[in-house]
Amino acid sequence: MCGRYVLSDQAVLDNYWAELTLKYGGDLLKTLKFGEIFPHTFNVVLDKDASPSIMKWEYNVFNRQVINTRIESIRDKSFYRNASRCLIPATGFYEWDKDKNRYLIHNNDSLFFMAGIYQQENDQYNYSVITRPASQTLYIHERAPVIMNREEAREYLKKMDIDAIIRNNPDMQIESPLLKLDLF
Repeated sequence: MCGRYVLSDQAVLDNYWAELTLKYGGDLLKTLKFGEIFPHTFNVVLDKDASPSIMKWEYNVFNRQVINTRIESIRDKSFYRNASRCLIPATGFYEWDKDKNRYLIHNNDSLFFMAGIYQQENDQYNYSVITRPASQTLYIHERAPVIMNREEAREYLKKMDIDAIIRNNPDMQIESPLLKLDLF
């Protein structure tokens, strides 16, 4: 499962800022947040044409807003048949274990991509992160995002069978627990 991820402002500046400025103008871009990304916020996502866009992290499924979509659901449920593919650029993501310890998973702070789907609702685009059963090397939680490098990401957008990508185990690093979340 992916409940939060990290996108450094430098990664966006280096890769997408010029194109986003032309597309949206500077004022809208000033509202974007970087660092730890939370659900239900507007973020930089690459659309089906690999063009950077601003989309909201929530996907409407029968009037429910979901942030993650199981790969099995995409394969099996007709509701997802017309979903567009997208890429979520990230420099890390967080997972929590059953004891609420938070772990940062990253690739030496290098940019990677999570597979996603998106939809248009009125004038807004919404996206969801695609998850898969967690691999042994990344097992903290039973689900993990589908992670891709640049080459795999290009193939995914070309409608490559996603099963070929999820067979790959990305070379990611897990930081020891960062914070124990205790509400009381």
